Amino acid sequence: MEIDDDIKNDLAYYGYSKYDSDFFDSNDYNMLCNYFGEKLNINPPIFYFNFFDKKNLIKYGKYFLNKHLGEDFNKKVRYIDYGSINNKIKDKFGLNPKKHEYEKVVDYIKKKSKFVNVYNIPITFLAGNDWSGIAVTYEFNRLFDDSELLKKIPIIESHIMLDPYDDLTKITYIHELYHMLSYKNKGYTDNYLYEELLSIFEEKVSSMELGEKELDFENVESIYGLYDSLMYRTSSDDFYGIKEAQKYILGYTLSENLFHEYSNGNNKIKKEIDNYIKKIISGKIKLEDLIEHFNLTPEEGAKLTIDNYKRYVKKWDKVQKR
Repeated sequence: MEIDDDIKNDLAYYGYSKYDSDFFDSNDYNMLCNYFGEKLNINPPIFYFNFFDKKNLIKYGKYFLNKHLGEDFNKKVRYIDYGSINNKIKDKFGLNPKKHEYEKVVDYIKKKSKFVNVYNIPITFLAGNDWSGIAVTYEFNRLFDDSELLKKIPIIESHIMLDPYDDLTKITYIHELYHMLSYKNKGYTDNYLYEELLSIFEEKVSSMELGEKELDFENVESIYGLYDSLMYRTSSDDFYGIKEAQKYILGYTLSENLFHEYSNGNNKIKKEIDNYIKKIISGKIKLEDLIEHFNLTPEEGAKLTIDNYKRYVKKWDKVQKR
C-alpha cells in the first residue's frame, strides 16, 4: 500500500504501518450508513450531574487505573513541560537534521524528558461544555519531515486538555489516560484506524462503574459520535478528515463489540480483558491480538450499536409519554 504524504509522518511517529479496513467497502458499512442516514430521534431526559473537583478527578483516575491494571503496574509515561523543547531542538539541530545526527536528536529528546505517572500529567481546561478531551503529545511529526527519524523518536506527553463540566469529566479523563498509556508502547497497533478502540472501551467501562445514568449518557454520546463520523466520511473530500472519521467509526463499533463481551461476561472474562490490555500497554502483545482473541468485528459492533439505539428510543419514548 502506498502511504499518502498527508499521513506518513503520523504513521512513523506513532509506530503504525497502515490505515485501512475492508469494513468501509462492506454491505454492513452501507447498512450502518443507511440506518443512520436520517436525523436521529433519541429524546433523552435532561441529565444532571455534580460539578467535579480537580483533586477528586485525579484521585478517580488513579483509582480506576489501579483497579484495572493493578497497583504495581508501571503507569509511567515520558513527559516534557509543554513548549519547552521545540525551539531548543530547532536551534540545536535545525528543521532538517542530517542522518548522522539522528541518534543525537533522539538522545537529546530522551534526556530532556522524564518518566512520570500518567495521572500526574498536568491538566488544563477547555472553556466548552461538550465533555471533550485531548491527550496532548509533542508533535514531532509536525516538526520533522523524515519518517526514518520520526520512527526513532519516543512519543512524549505534554498535558491533558479537558472540558471542565461535571462528574462526566471523569469518563473523558479515563479516555485520555488510556491514549497516553497506549502511546508508551509505540506501535501498540499496526493500524492507525484502531487508535480509538481502547480509549472508547475504557470510557464505557468507567461509565458503567459510575452508574446507570452515566452509562446511558455515554452510550448516547457514542451514538451521536458515530453518526457524526458517518456523515462526515460520506460528505467530505478531505483525506485526513476522512481517515479521522474512519478511525472513530472503527473505534465506536469495535469498542461496542468489546464492551458487550466485558459487560455481559463474568469476573473471569472481565479479568481476561483487563490482562490483555495490560499486555498491550506493556508491549508484550499487539492490539490486534486482543481483536483476534475476542473475535471483534466492526460488523458485530455496528449491529450492537443499532440495538442500543433502538433500546434507548424505546426507553425514552416511554419516559416522554408518562
